[in-house]
Amino acid sequence: TVDIFKPSISKMKKWGTRYIEITVIQWGSYKRSLALLKGRKRYRHCYSMYMRCKHKIRNGVAIRELQKHGAL
Repeated sequence: TVDIFKPSISKMKKWGTRYIEITVIQWGSYKRSLALLKGRKRYRHCYSMYMRCKHKIRNGVAIRELQKHGAL
């Protein structure tokens, strides 16, 4: 998922959903994502992402994913 910022709901709806091909130039850090999301947990979607990152770190999934993509 790639989120594009739009300043209003009407502009978001006008943009809609698009399917595009992207190239990842650098894989991120689950620990940095966790730190960033920690202060935003009161929002449901942020809490969900926070918990998924935490789960992946705890279970070693994060390391395997980064190794798979050559980020480690």
